[in-house]
Amino acid sequence: QIAQPALSQQLGELRRANLVQTRKEAKLVWYTLADEGVALCVRTMEAIFGGLGEVDDLRPPLHLTKRAPSPEGVAGFAQIID
Repeated sequence: QIAQPALSQQLGELRRANLVQTRKEAKLVWYTLADEGVALCVRTMEAIFGGLGEVDDLRPPLHLTKRAPSPEGVAGFAQIID
């Protein structure tokens, strides 16, 4: 359990980091995740630490294309295709 002052402080940190958005309704403040990127991070952490599924199930696989081999000593990178 977490005390209200500590909770308010933690929510303030999340808000300043742009991880959550707030909506006020009378005396209530509603918190939601800021965007899909934050939601993906949360789902990933839940899958890793909470045993709620496989990390690979959280997003569609990347489609990689083969490229010509890089000359020796030069880094090669994957190309992402939508």
